[in-house]
Amino acid sequence: MDDTEVSKRNLQQNGSHTLRRIALASCAGVATGYAIAALDKFLPYSETKDSLTDALRLPGALVARPFYPEGIHTGSGSPTWGYFAIAANWLFYSLIWYFLIFVLRSVMHRASTHRRVAK
Repeated sequence: MDDTEVSKRNLQQNGSHTLRRIALASCAGVATGYAIAALDKFLPYSETKDSLTDALRLPGALVARPFYPEGIHTGSGSPTWGYFAIAANWLFYSLIWYFLIFVLRSVMHRASTHRRVAK
């Protein structure tokens, strides 16, 4: 194999790893959203629970807020605000999961490379 074939194969492998990370992070973002909803539904009422779930839902609210401002000018309200906030939370937590997966994979790869070199 020449260098161009090797570099093409490495690029294809890196692309498939990236797609896997994106898919895994997306699924983890959805699971995080369901976990937040389960916390709200199944835990008994307390101020701590409300503070925790509000804090976990804050990123979506912050993203949705400029698109659906509060006040009299919203008329009958904004029924789609919740959908926008859910999508923003999904994206936020998916990005966090992607970053965590990327860092974990880098650390594991570095450790395995270090073990191979040390032998």
